[in-house]
Amino acid sequence: MCRLSGIRLNKVTIASDENTTGSCGYEKMIRGKYPETDNSDRMRLKLEKRAMIALAGPIAQKLFNPRSFRNYHASADFKAAVDMALLVNGSAKQAEAWLKWLEICTRETLQARWSIVEGFAEELLRTTTLN
Repeated sequence: MCRLSGIRLNKVTIASDENTTGSCGYEKMIRGKYPETDNSDRMRLKLEKRAMIALAGPIAQKLFNPRSFRNYHASADFKAAVDMALLVNGSAKQAEAWLKWLEICTRETLQARWSIVEGFAEELLRTTTLN
């Protein structure tokens, strides 16, 4: 989803450590500590991309093998997406609807480009880390 959103990846790994079973690092999208003070369309679009990136991993895992997914696998991703939703929207109800819409957009984007996702995953399985 980073590549499809025009966000540069720094490092992706499936190597486990004491805290994770892998990670994805990408360029910093939001400058400063308090993005909630910037209500511009530009900031909203950055937060939208960031939320879609957070949702992409869990959605891809469910698309590949729905039975393999557990919510705790993506608790940090879900928290990041919810944080973005609450920054962009005026109420919890709006945030929930926005997240649902982004889930649909992310799922359809991944499905339309599934061969790219598979190729990336195959290379990652072969090397365990991509820089």
